[in-house]
Amino acid sequence: MIKKKTETDGPASLSECLVQIAKLGGYLARASDPPPGNTVMWRGLARLSDIQMGFNLNTAQ
Repeated sequence: MIKKKTETDGPASLSECLVQIAKLGGYLARASDPPPGNTVMWRGLARLSDIQMGFNLNTAQ
């Protein structure tokens, strides 16, 4: 079962945030996977930027 982070767990750490961005770039985050590389992080940041632009366009109306 997947454990969701709750507010009582506190704010997300930097490593958790980086893994979330890497997942947007295609990182699978399996236990045996090495840390995400530069390419995956770049793809994740580009995807996050696209999501933010879409959100901003939606709320600007």
